[in-house]
This record gives sequence, structure tokens and C-alpha cells, in this order.
Amino acid sequence: QTFGPKPSDIKNPKTMETPDLIGSLHDTNDPDLAIPNVPTSHELPANSQHTASFLCDLVDKIVLSAEARQAIKETSNERFDGIDRSDDATESPISEVTDNVGGPLNQDEIEHLSVACAGNSNDQRGFTMSSWEAVDGDSLSSLIPMLETHVNSAAALDLVTAAFSVSHETDAFDEYINENFPKSMTVLKLGLQSASIILSILVCPNVDRARVPSEDAIEFCISLLRQHLVKHMIPSFTNGAGFTAGDKGLKNKSVLKKNKHTNSGTGKKARSKSLKSSTIMYGCIFKPILSTVMPTVLLMEQFELLIRTIQLDDRPIISISSSALSTISVDPHAGGVGLSSENKHLSASLCHLIQMSGLNIVTCIFQRYSRHRGIILEDLFPLMLKLPTGKKSLRTYPLRSIISEGTVTSSNIQLITALILNLVHSCVVMP
Repeated sequence: QTFGPKPSDIKNPKTMETPDLIGSLHDTNDPDLAIPNVPTSHELPANSQHTASFLCDLVDKIVLSAEARQAIKETSNERFDGIDRSDDATESPISEVTDNVGGPLNQDEIEHLSVACAGNSNDQRGFTMSSWEAVDGDSLSSLIPMLETHVNSAAALDLVTAAFSVSHETDAFDEYINENFPKSMTVLKLGLQSASIILSILVCPNVDRARVPSEDAIEFCISLLRQHLVKHMIPSFTNGAGFTAGDKGLKNKSVLKKNKHTNSGTGKKARSKSLKSSTIMYGCIFKPILSTVMPTVLLMEQFELLIRTIQLDDRPIISISSSALSTISVDPHAGGVGLSSENKHLSASLCHLIQMSGLNIVTCIFQRYSRHRGIILEDLFPLMLKLPTGKKSLRTYPLRSIISEGTVTSSNIQLITALILNLVHSCVVMP
């Protein structure tokens, strides 16, 4: 059995393209606001010989571009403040674009920086973690607060709750899906990428930590991971099973339970409406959110590397551990009502990727921070009561193939079993 989705299985949702302000500012006559060109993807170096110097130039250009846009934004706001703003008055276009992406950097700039932390070692363009050490400390101290803004904007989102709160009104729901949701998805994706970039910088072995803010940045990244897992990923894996948004919004699970034994026409109509609502929510909300699984897995891998590289305080360690453990008890088959088998398999495969990353984080903490082993074990006992009991969800952790008498066989075990075995193995001290 193969876990994990095929690249062709993952379809990115429609996202709003962020206008590029840099191109419109190249022709300015003010030398202080002249913005250099940020290279496109095909202009990135093909080998590691010049990656360090290239990354330095890239960071410098991006910082200068963001600072120039900020200066123009402030000037533009002052000019607009002097104009009588009636109902048909428009806001500064630079302010509008900045709000659409959740921070001072645009989408292309963050994607270029993401190339530098695409892997824990070399990626296809030759970047390594050590490439960050060549970047000037002043540039990093200016870049990280900009990235933190994107992280905080993404952490403040609650897409599922917002969708459920307007789901009972057709016009409001359509407006949210067509206007607000695509903008929020852009902010969320850029926030996840920004968090990975920050952690990639912090785990660089020779980066100037004295000049790079780290404690607040780590807290912001942890907050984003926790909020994203609890508010977005877990409801999306379960298709909103049991999720409610106060007195308003859909209550799929309660509606189905209430009408389970009802044979009247009203009961059948309610069940049909609930199934239709579940399918609409999956296609419009949950499936687009599932497209952020890969950036989330990359962020969790960066957290694992951070735990191995930097000595952290108790508070962030406990927060990371609890966030990782929250993924273990997720049952993607619990909310498959009304979904096709293909969508069910996709959700289960993506959920497995997140769970594997969470398992690796908990194992890493258990291995390095012995003083937290008791706390992790105490958290495991109530977690066992929440484990899925469905037949399809019992054994999802694949074991390595076993060659016996010329045949290749494979088997699966429960995820909690694999976690406990990993915790036991992590305590072993080699002689």
C-alpha cells in the first residue's frame, strides 16, 4: 500500500494573483525609490558555486523593494488623507495590494526566498542551509520582521469558522467564496512559506544570532502551526465532521444524527440538504485548504530541524509537542459522507503526511529533551481514548517490506504503535 498523494492528485485552488508593484516603479525618477529587478525563477543559478553571493543579492534587493514600497505607501496614504473620501472614493492601490498578501513582501519575492529553504540539504538549484550565513546580518534583521508580518497575518485567519458562519446565507456564502476566501488563501500560503523561511534562517549553523531576532519569530511560527492545524487542517481532513460555528452555520453531524431514523419526506429532504452542504463545503473550502499540506509538511520538517539544532525553552517545546500530538488522533474517514472514493483517498493520504511529520517531531523532542518525556507520556494516555476505531483507520503506518522465501510482503501497524516504538528507540544510548 502506497501512502501519500500523487502530484497529479493535488489540484491547487484558484487563488488571486497579487499585482507586481515592482514593475510599475522601475521608471521612477527618484533614485531613493528606484527598485531593482527581482529575478524570475529561470534566472536562479543552476549550481552551488555562486548561490551564496546570489542569495545575498536577492535578499538585499527584496529588502530594498519592500522598504521602497513602504515609503511609497506612506507617501500615498498622506496624499489620500488630504482628499475627501466619499463612498465611491478609492484607497491607495499599494495599501490594497499589501493587505491582499498579508505583509510587505509580494508573492514572487516570498516564493524566491522559499527556494533557499526548499530542503534540509541541497535542492535542484544548489541552495544549502549554510547559504544564509553569507547574508549580511543587517539584511536578515530587516527581512525577518517583514516575514513575521506575513506569519502573524496567516495565524489570525480562521477560514473554516468564517465559511460556516455564512453558510446559511447563499448570497453571503457566494461572496465569501468568490472574494474573501481566495485572498485569505493567498495570505495563508504566504504565511506558511514565510514561517519556513524564518526557521530556515534560524537553523543555519553560522548565522549571526545576536543580530537576528529569534525568540519572537519562533513564537510566531509556533502560533501559526498550531492555529493552522487545529482550525484548518484537522477540520478539512474530517470534512468538518462535528464542527459547528455557534448557533449559525451548518451542523452536518447533528443534522444527520437527528434524521437518521426519520422516514418522513422532511427527514429525507434534510438529509439530502446536509449531504449537499457537505459536498459544497468540501469542494469550496476544505479541498483548497488541503492544497496547503505540502507547505505545512515543509514547515513541520523545519521545526524538527530547529529542535535538533537549537536549544529551546520549555514553553515552545511544549507548544510544538502538543501541536504535533493533535494530528495523531485525526480520522480522515470520519467525515467522508457524500464524498467520492477519490476524494476520500486523497484526504487520507494527505492526512498521513501530516501525521508522519507530527510523529517525527514528537520523537525528536522525546529524544533530545529528556525532561519532557514524562509530559509527553502523560499526554499520550488521553490521546489513546480519541484514536479512531474504524477499520480503515486502524493500521495506517506501513512497515518495510519483508523478503521471505523469495516473496516480498508488507504490513501495516497502528500509528500510535509506531509512535510508542519510536519513543522507546529514541531513549536508547549506544555503547
